[in-house]
Amino acid sequence: MLAAFRHSIMIAVWIGLCMCAGPIRAAVTSDVVVLRNGDFHVGTVAQETFTIDTAYGAIAIAYGMVSNVYFGRGPDKTDILISANGERFSGRLRERSLFVLRGVLGASLPVGVADIDRIQFHRPRLRPALPASRDVITLKGGDRFRGRVLSDGFIVRSEGGLHQLGRADIGFMDVDTVEEGSQALVQVRSRGGGTVIRGDLFNSSILIRTRYGQELDLPAAALGSLALNALGRGASDAAAIRQAAHPGGKPVRVIVDQFDDETPGPQMVVINKGSYQRGDHAGDGDGDEKPLANIDIPKPFAIGLFPVTFAEYDRFADSFGRPNPDDQGWGRADRPVVNVSWEDAVTYANWLSRATGRRCYPMQASTWPSRSAGRNGLARMRVAPRASAVSR
Repeated sequence: MLAAFRHSIMIAVWIGLCMCAGPIRAAVTSDVVVLRNGDFHVGTVAQETFTIDTAYGAIAIAYGMVSNVYFGRGPDKTDILISANGERFSGRLRERSLFVLRGVLGASLPVGVADIDRIQFHRPRLRPALPASRDVITLKGGDRFRGRVLSDGFIVRSEGGLHQLGRADIGFMDVDTVEEGSQALVQVRSRGGGTVIRGDLFNSSILIRTRYGQELDLPAAALGSLALNALGRGASDAAAIRQAAHPGGKPVRVIVDQFDDETPGPQMVVINKGSYQRGDHAGDGDGDEKPLANIDIPKPFAIGLFPVTFAEYDRFADSFGRPNPDDQGWGRADRPVVNVSWEDAVTYANWLSRATGRRCYPMQASTWPSRSAGRNGLARMRVAPRASAVSR
């Protein structure tokens, strides 16, 4: 029997010359409500505002600013709301019954949330005007949203002593907690990126205002990172928010396929053909990293931007009645899946191939360094996990 993986799964996809080949999908002009039994309704969801109760407070978002809602995901039956700008909020949606207006006459059809798998909303031309919010807040559970950090005093104890930092001193703060109840460890970079401070954060909580108007007092231990003044004026798409939440990397070309049920597949970044040297370049690596070996990449491929998550693997497992892997108390949802065998990884890749129409396979060891070489430490390792894949 194969040993269980303690590391996350990465999937890769070879790309031919027609990288964007595939069915052309018409623009969505109506909301699509997909039921758990496979049926769906097309129309307009008659709900002015959606409110989701999260672990850190209630978030109310106007209809025109909602992109997708997924119901009852994972063993905890978590609802996930994705905003039109790519923000993610998880918890429980307060609205447990919705009405779908169908047809020219607007016939109203009531639908219970318990019967809904997901809703894809069309994007209205006119959206509510929201205040400019240039900070990006990422939480350990995978939620990420724009807002304004209201706290203006951060106390960090490093080896060099105590540092009192204000908003103007911070460009990016990466937060980690070694164990529950302990002080948060942080790595703080100045706005210009020239100064780095590592140490214990004395603040027990951080006050934040979302762009939807809610003020949240977030425990420091719940934070993954804070990016202050990271978004330029007018930046509103998911790619800009993702880049702001994980600074330091070069802009990349990201492709996203769709499953047969119209839900988005894993985000994948294109790796061009070329060559590189695999192994220990610094001279202080392990024995299995020597000697340097020349590796050729004969043609472009796409690799998953993030590791496969528990939520994504559980979706595959539930489809075939396979057991869900044990998370050992670390949490599921958007955390990288662990405790799966190589056979499980191959079976998942085969399922992903059928679901997206691309040839996917678990990433090989020689491919990983070409993707990860040159990425800098903590901020790169703390990327909010999403699925990783490479396709033909």
